[in-house]
Amino acid sequence: MRQYPIWNNTTSNAYKNSDKSHGANDYTKTDVLIGTSSRNSHSFVSHETRVFTDDDGNKIFEFLLDGNVVKSAFLKKGEKEVSHTVNWRIIK
Repeated sequence: MRQYPIWNNTTSNAYKNSDKSHGANDYTKTDVLIGTSSRNSHSFVSHETRVFTDDDGNKIFEFLLDGNVVKSAFLKKGEKEVSHTVNWRIIK
């Protein structure tokens, strides 16, 4: 197996096999590891994109970085364009 200093472990319930480009119905999560090889790799960052439908049929999209929502978007039922996007700022 080739060795890479950056490794992406992607999880999604959409497909059995992962491609370089793929879609997802509910969520996709990627855990990024860094290091020098598969034996010497360390957790660096995790990012996830998810979508859910509220009681009114509107779709809410969220982008999370290390478990924190950093951006969200709202798509009203029957609309084709996102009507509201919120960028959050993480303060530690």
